[in-house]
Amino acid sequence: RVGKNRLELVLEKEAELAKAKQSIGVADSSVQPAGRIVSVPIAHVGEVKRILDLPEQANIAVESLSFHKPTLDDVFLKLTGRPQEEAAVPTAK
Repeated sequence: RVGKNRLELVLEKEAELAKAKQSIGVADSSVQPAGRIVSVPIAHVGEVKRILDLPEQANIAVESLSFHKPTLDDVFLKLTGRPQEEAAVPTAK
């Protein structure tokens, strides 16, 4: 129920990140500029082809792609709103 599969697209050109995110048009997608990565949530595998067609239609070159299932860290972040490392750090009193 928590966390989604994600399709990560690595773009050839960092300058096309904003254009790629706009062409994909998913509110929950995220952009990681340093890595030229657009990460898109996938509800079911049937969406993958549709999402892969969108950058091509917008003339955006995709260097590589990967499919990721949610990890326990993803679930923890979704439930608590903070990374697990932050939760483990004791606070001084």
